[in-house]
Amino acid sequence: MNSIAQLIEQQPDDWSLKQEFYKDIAIYELEIEKIYMDSWLFIGHDSEIPNKGDYFVYNLLSESVIVVRGKDDQIHAYINVCRHRGSRILKNRGNIKRFTCPYHAWTYNLDGSLMIAKELENGIKKEGLGLHKCEVAVVEGLILLNFSDQPASLDSLKKELSEPLEMFGFKDLKIAAHKNYPIDSNWKLAVENYNECYHCAPSHPEYSKSHTQKIADKKEYDQAQHKMLDSLTVCGLKNIEINADYTEQIAGQEQYAYWRYALFDGYVTGSKNGKPIAPLIGDIKKFNAGASDFNIGPVSFFLAYCDHVVGYVFTPTAQDKCQCDVYWMVHGDAIEGKDYDLENLTWLWDVTTKADERIVINNQKGINSRKYQPGPFTKKESIEFKNHDLEDSQSFSILTSNIRAKNKKFNKVLELIKKKNPDVVVLIEANEMWHDQTEELKENYPFFHLHPRKNTYGILFYSKHEILSSKISFLVDTKVPSLEVTMNVNNQKLHMFCLHPRPPRPKEGPSIERDAELMKTVKKIRAKRNAIVIGDLNDVAWSHTTRLFLRTSGLLDPRRGRGFFNTFPATVPFLGFPLDHIFHSQSLFVQKFEPQKNIGSDHLPFFAEFKIKPELSHLQSPTQAATQEDFDEVQELIERAKKWNGPKNNVHWAD
Repeated sequence: MNSIAQLIEQQPDDWSLKQEFYKDIAIYELEIEKIYMDSWLFIGHDSEIPNKGDYFVYNLLSESVIVVRGKDDQIHAYINVCRHRGSRILKNRGNIKRFTCPYHAWTYNLDGSLMIAKELENGIKKEGLGLHKCEVAVVEGLILLNFSDQPASLDSLKKELSEPLEMFGFKDLKIAAHKNYPIDSNWKLAVENYNECYHCAPSHPEYSKSHTQKIADKKEYDQAQHKMLDSLTVCGLKNIEINADYTEQIAGQEQYAYWRYALFDGYVTGSKNGKPIAPLIGDIKKFNAGASDFNIGPVSFFLAYCDHVVGYVFTPTAQDKCQCDVYWMVHGDAIEGKDYDLENLTWLWDVTTKADERIVINNQKGINSRKYQPGPFTKKESIEFKNHDLEDSQSFSILTSNIRAKNKKFNKVLELIKKKNPDVVVLIEANEMWHDQTEELKENYPFFHLHPRKNTYGILFYSKHEILSSKISFLVDTKVPSLEVTMNVNNQKLHMFCLHPRPPRPKEGPSIERDAELMKTVKKIRAKRNAIVIGDLNDVAWSHTTRLFLRTSGLLDPRRGRGFFNTFPATVPFLGFPLDHIFHSQSLFVQKFEPQKNIGSDHLPFFAEFKIKPELSHLQSPTQAATQEDFDEVQELIERAKKWNGPKNNVHWAD
């Protein structure tokens, strides 16, 4: 038999798995260690243990964990194993002042420290015999548990998902119902089934009459999606799409995702008749005909309607058995029998989960056959494109780098350009020396606009696509140029703005010039359909200025959902800052976005690949819409720079 590594290496994309993945005990044991013991798992909501001393016990295979609200009012987790002889200490749930082992009465404080151990002698100190801690985190009310001693970071997840989780008011929810569904199958079959809707139309008539995910026709789906998105804002919701799961998972970070899809006309929630079944949750002002999917980790999923949330967690109980835990959550103030009916609340996902249980068990029986062979996925089952079909679009790629004027490793840059073979090359901080050393690029890049400078603000622009127009502007400082280029890319006009504003100069007026240059670019961009802003912006992605720029320009940050991708300093990027950016309009869909190896500069180069699809622009939108106050601030920043710096530096203010 092939090794596990070989099986994984040989697995083709968009095909079902070989039989070994479902039946081999060694693979199963590896999955437990690498997935279930090393991932963040949803285990409950902090509303379940509101008071100090409230606890519940969570069990997974051989592991048992006490989850308790301590005297510090924080939630803690301890392995449910006495440090004396290993007995289980607690079961179920309740309220307790201390933990007492039923075997020999060793007693522990709520902070896990050993309190009482009668007749303990030989100079053994109680300080080293506290309960083993287990990693636990509360994210907007959701209790997440991780068995690893070095768990994946939740930093990116918290930053990215905080907005949509807050939008639905997750921290203010409560669990109205919890059901457990045992399934006689390998756990992966249950997860695989949950993550595709190819089976929805034939298998789930209750779900399919309300949820557009079952639609096979791409045009019909897009029409429904567009209609739902058009009404988001008036409902108090934002159009956000985030993906950092599966192949796009960020190294060292837990995976996560969020997106929203439409319900059919007449349905505003997951109910029998499409009518509301509980009070509105979060920031939602009125019902929107849609549902939102959250992924947290590889096996925890949430479906958010406007009036309730359904949580799904899949866990193994044996190599060929698993279980699905389903949680129904409503607003914390909602009263059963008055504000919601429990049967109506649980109906849809109870009947759907029971159907999935039958489907998955039947699937396992077929896979057990000696004649089973993997088969190809349909497009609807593939994770690659989800709801947008970009296969008929040609790609467009960019390589950009602040090359550093003093850097003389020209060959490294030229070799990288040759290797990546981008459609456009943008070199920042280029002087005459770099202009001369890159002359050979003209052979493959017949269109160019070259503006080297003796200072550190020169720009070299090379393109395989026809340049329709190009212009150097000095938006703030006569020594600091910006380049605006319009190209014909696959019969589409693409507008690129290449910037390298001055870095903040605290002694002279922190960031005033940089902020003004970005804000003046806002005015140029808003009227453009297909646009990219690229360059060393001397600002991090999370700053107030950059966020303001993105909101008011309407551009998207491809880092969102992919990682921080620090580019400066190049020698220690993991300790650095993301200063180099490629922002893009909604009509451009990211295919690749990746930093490159050091080329001798103090900045790392960046490679990005896009597909231009204006007709699908509605599927992407900024995470937050600009307000009038935002536009007022844009103008204020420009005016502030005029007053502070204009006369002194002989600034040219282009309108």
